[in-house]
Amino acid sequence: MDHCRRTVHLYYSIIRQGLTEWKQERALEQFCEHTIKLRRAAELADVTYVEMVSLAVEEGIDIGYSTADLERDLKRI
Repeated sequence: MDHCRRTVHLYYSIIRQGLTEWKQERALEQFCEHTIKLRRAAELADVTYVEMVSLAVEEGIDIGYSTADLERDLKRI
């Protein structure tokens, strides 16, 4: 019986992970197509705004925020 529960738990984990990745990929696609803004993409992917920025950068997607923008913002802090 424990083996069955572990197997079911494993299947649920795989499905959950796949769904999470699908939501993130779909949100990034919509952002790239300019049909949604980055903040909305984060909402659809069920991640924070900062996580979505990281995901976009990892995928090589221009988010419209440059290193110069970051340096300027850090100087303001």
